[in-house]
Amino acid sequence: MADSFIAFFSTIEPHVAVFFLSMLPVTELRGALPLGVLWGLTPLQSFAWSIAGNFVPVIPLLLFLPWTIRTLSTKGPFRRPLQKLVAHNQRNQDKVRRWGMLGLFFLVAVPLPMTGVWTGCLVASLMSLPFIRSLIAVGAGMIVAGTIMMLLLNGVIALASWHRGEEVLLVVFVAVAVVFLYRRLKK
Repeated sequence: MADSFIAFFSTIEPHVAVFFLSMLPVTELRGALPLGVLWGLTPLQSFAWSIAGNFVPVIPLLLFLPWTIRTLSTKGPFRRPLQKLVAHNQRNQDKVRRWGMLGLFFLVAVPLPMTGVWTGCLVASLMSLPFIRSLIAVGAGMIVAGTIMMLLLNGVIALASWHRGEEVLLVVFVAVAVVFLYRRLKK
């Protein structure tokens, strides 16, 4: 399914595809930015389209997510999934409680799985954080995450252009995967 999804978006103009992919909660700008470069955009163009697309859902999410959660949590088929979602985001909420708006900023700014604009808006909504401060923290975190992704992408592109750069990237990837799996199994 992921292959057909990417194949569909690769038939659209690259900047439009990057814009729409960065709106989705699964890809956000972390997935859209590298795909934009893969599809022929410069890293700066891909960055700009990713930031623009990733910002589109922020205001509606911050405004309507609290109401949506309150309304759907009373309905039978939505009660259990929403309880699981709230429980799953409890760790993120604890970080934001500890660090305040800076915690929300870091939650969005660190480009890791299960972080980003959608998660930041969800946590801000679950905690009933003020709209303007949440908007600033999420927006600033999104720009920092995009900058980190662009720097990483430029580094990978530069490394891949070296003689035997692909082999070095493969070794680094395998080493990171081994450390990640080791830490996961240790828990």
